Formats: sequence, structure tokens, C-alpha cells
Amino acid sequence: MYSCPECKSNWQSVTNAHCSVCHRTFRNISGFDQHRIVEDTCLDPIQYLGMLDIDGIWATPQSHRQRMSLQARADRARDARLPTIEDENC
Repeated sequence: MYSCPECKSNWQSVTNAHCSVCHRTFRNISGFDQHRIVEDTCLDPIQYLGMLDIDGIWATPQSHRQRMSLQARADRARDARLPTIEDENC
């Protein structure tokens, strides 16, 4: 887990980017770059970029949909896994 010592924000992914000026955390460096127009100046991610804040991570709606789709696929794969020896011994 990663954290910011100033704002105490936490995030889990190494691909997230946290802004040391506005203390928002973005899903990826692309979102971070879009919100910084010049050094030490940040755009409001909702008003100017149409981003969403879900669980403290800012990203475009498309990025959130892709993440949810991947999570759903991973959940289905986990649920459909073959029984293991441990499962049969229970």
C-alpha cells in the first residue's frame, strides 16, 4: 500500500498517481497529466475533465468501466475454478 505523508491518503496500485499539490489520486499517469495544466496548478477533475471519484481514485468513466469489466471477468474465473483436493476433503 502506498500513502501520502501530508494528506494521509492511501492507494494500492503502483500505476496510480498522487498529486502533491491538490492531493487527489488518479487511476494512472495519463489522468494525472490531464489535470495538471502547468506546474503547481490543477484542474478540477469533475468540472474540466469529466472524471469520477470512485473510492478515492479519480479516472474517466471509460477507465472505471474497463476496470469493472476486468474485475467481473476475474470474479467469474475465480467462481468457475475447478475443485481442488482441499475442496474434496472438506
